[in-house]
Amino acid sequence: MLQIFRTDHPLIILLSFGFAVLWHSSVLAGVPDWHPGAEGMLMLWVRGWLSQVEIPEQILVVMLLCVQATLANLLVNRNRLSQNATAFPGIWVILLNCFTPDFLFLSSFHVVNVLVLLSLLELSSTYNIAHCADKLFNLGLLAGVACLFFPGAIYLIPLIFIGLNSLRSYKVRERIIPLCGFVVPLAGMWLYHFWYDSTDQFLRIQGKVPFGWPVFSIGNPGKIFPLVVGTFLLLTILIRLDLLGQRRGIEARKGIGVLAWTLVFSLGAALFLPAHGTEAWLLVAMPLGLLLSLVVLGMSKNGAETAFVIMVIIGVAGHYLRLFL
Repeated sequence: MLQIFRTDHPLIILLSFGFAVLWHSSVLAGVPDWHPGAEGMLMLWVRGWLSQVEIPEQILVVMLLCVQATLANLLVNRNRLSQNATAFPGIWVILLNCFTPDFLFLSSFHVVNVLVLLSLLELSSTYNIAHCADKLFNLGLLAGVACLFFPGAIYLIPLIFIGLNSLRSYKVRERIIPLCGFVVPLAGMWLYHFWYDSTDQFLRIQGKVPFGWPVFSIGNPGKIFPLVVGTFLLLTILIRLDLLGQRRGIEARKGIGVLAWTLVFSLGAALFLPAHGTEAWLLVAMPLGLLLSLVVLGMSKNGAETAFVIMVIIGVAGHYLRLFL
C-alpha cells in the first residue's frame, strides 16, 4: 500500500496534497475554539492580506504543508539520510502536522517549520565546503525572517551554531556571519516602521517575550490525548536514535544528529510557550515526523505499513474524540 512512498515519484506531491486536504476536512464536523498566539509583524501582514483578498486560510495551510513535505523529502534524499530515495519523510511530516484539530489553522508555526527546513538544507550544504560565507549568511537571514513571523524563533540561532559545530570546524568568523544575516531582516523591518513613525508598534510586537514556565493540567481529554501519543513517539525516537545512524556514512550520521538537535530545541521551545497551548507543538511535529520516517524506513514492509495505519487511526481518533468529550 505504501510502496509508492518508498520512491521519489513525481506524483508524490499530488498524493501529499490530497492527504493534507483529507485531514483538513475534519473541520467540517465541527470547528474547535482556536485563537492565534503571539505573532510577528510579517504574520500579521499575511493575515491582513488574506482578509483583503478573501482567500480561505485553509488553502494556505495545505500549501505550506505540501512545501514542508517537499523540503523534507529533499533534505533526506539529498543528504542520504535513508538508504534509498523515498517520500516517507514528507507523508509523515504531513501526518504529524495534522495530528490534532488545533494544528489545522493558519499558524505562524507552519511558516517557521518551512523556514527551519530551508535552514537545515542550507546548513547541510556547508559540509566539507571550504568557502560558504553566502550559505552562512543565508542561515542567519532565514532565522531573522522566522523571528518576523514568530518572535520566539530566536532559538534557531543556538541551533545553527550547534549544527555548524557538528558539520564544520570552529571559526569565529563563521559564527559572526550568521549573526549579521539574522540582524538584516529585523533591522529592515525596524527601519520601515521608523520611516512611518510606528517604531513603538514594532517594539511592542517584536519585543514581546512569548516564553513562560510550562503549565501542566489535566484539562480536556481531547487535548491530553495527542500529548500522550506524542510522548510515546518521542520515547520511540529516543530508544531508536542510535540505530538510525547504522550503515550510514559520516555525513548522514551528522545530518541525523542535527535533526535530533532540532527536535530538542523545538521541544524546549514548545514546553516554554504555555500561552500557545497545543498549537505550539507544531514546532515539534516537523522534526519528529522526519525522525519517525527514518525509523519506519528501517522496518520491514509490513511493519512500516502497520505503523502508518496505526498512526492514521490514532490521528482520526484524536480529531473526532473532541466531538464526544
